[in-house]
Amino acid sequence: MIRRPPAPPRVILSRSEESSPPERQTGSETTPNALAGDEIPLMARVLSVVDSFDAMTSDRPYRAALPVAEAVRRLRVAVGTEWDPEIVSVFVETVDSVVRSANMATVGDERR
Repeated sequence: MIRRPPAPPRVILSRSEESSPPERQTGSETTPNALAGDEIPLMARVLSVVDSFDAMTSDRPYRAALPVAEAVRRLRVAVGTEWDPEIVSVFVETVDSVVRSANMATVGDERR
């Protein structure tokens, strides 16, 4: 089975009703539309967090993937400047839940 790689965030956003290029949470003048906070479309804010986490936790030719805990720490450090605080909060809760579930499944599998 051939898997297609996921589409880049810009492609996903271009297919979305909320099409917007990546923006910093603070609305830096260096971002495409200088949008800030809630002016940035929800899908763009979500994809910014998810794409950044994926980039941090994936191997790159120039560095190894970061551990999940370090990627979460980096997201938290830049909350409010780089990423939406509410989106990061929900995302981190979800990641924590998935990690706990995976750890429980691993422990349960070892008993068999």
